[in-house]
Amino acid sequence: MFRCLSRLGRGCVGLAGGLLLMASAGAAPAAAPKKLHWQLTCSPEACASDDWGKMRTEWHEHMAEAAAAHGWVLVTHTTPPKEADTGTWVVVNVKDFRFVSPGARYTLGVFVGKASLNAQATFYDMPQRKARQSTRYDTTSNAWQGIFSAMTTKQVAVISEAIVQQAGR
Repeated sequence: MFRCLSRLGRGCVGLAGGLLLMASAGAAPAAAPKKLHWQLTCSPEACASDDWGKMRTEWHEHMAEAAAAHGWVLVTHTTPPKEADTGTWVVVNVKDFRFVSPGARYTLGVFVGKASLNAQATFYDMPQRKARQSTRYDTTSNAWQGIFSAMTTKQVAVISEAIVQQAGR
């Protein structure tokens, strides 16, 4: 038999069979998850690169990780989202990049050269599709740091994190 000793908010603390238990009158309603709609685009030069497929994969992986870490539900679009959608919509436009993979960086070090990434993220409030702000991201690694120099994977991870944080403001 459970006997309530003290009431706390919507529940109570009591004893049952010699054990201290907490009973709840019902869970508080969960907040609706935040939706982050995102779309990856590229300049003609970036899209024409032989490494565009690898770059696109990096973006998808790192945006998903960053969104999940901040409690967002990530919705990927190849075209603008529907007008009825809610949340934040961000369009990431990769203008230029030089892809350096971790394997190339660790194997060839300084000889593989600099990794660079130039992208712009435009944030919109949904469902109005009202532009809120636009942020430019421009990174270049220092090849002279050898195997310790940032590669494309690290650059995309840092920018993805910054985009998700900015979406929440």
